[in-house]
Amino acid sequence: MNLRSNSLALLSLVSVAGLGSLAIASLIQPAPPAAAATADGETEIKVAELPDAARAAVTKLVPAANVKKVIKESDEGITTFEIEYTDGSTACSIVVSPAGDVLETERGIGQDKVTAAAMAALKKEFPGATLGDAMLVTKTYFEVVVTIDGKKHEVKVDAAGNIDDAHGGGKEEAEKSEKSGEKHADKD
Repeated sequence: MNLRSNSLALLSLVSVAGLGSLAIASLIQPAPPAAAATADGETEIKVAELPDAARAAVTKLVPAANVKKVIKESDEGITTFEIEYTDGSTACSIVVSPAGDVLETERGIGQDKVTAAAMAALKKEFPGATLGDAMLVTKTYFEVVVTIDGKKHEVKVDAAGNIDDAHGGGKEEAEKSEKSGEKHADKD
């Protein structure tokens, strides 16, 4: 009988321990899954997750109640944060650096505010298309004179550190124009 009592006692102990483990496990909530970056390097985050300087810049510019979405964007080693918000009924966004620099602003506008030249270009490039919402975008650029082998070249670089080869030429374009004997000129 002693063997049977010991077996029952052991079985009871294992059962109680198992039930206790299940009870504890049900009380422990799994951690929410980490935000996954999309294929284009974007991850939705919360304002509280912004670096201190970026968060300070955003809170100065946008009332917290107006923030709709915060997106962390990484492209070629450069990280920026886009904050989508509303100003009244107008859709807006700002892009800030981790250091809190405002790199770009966007504000919804009516199509009547788009310049005639821009509308003509859109209609020519996309004949028959229906044009949707328009945004007025202001992007910060710096134009810097760079001297290479005694020759000056104007180079445009945005506030995030991207060199705009299409509008000011980067090092490669400057070197190519030097080799061909052409003088580099700004295309704007």
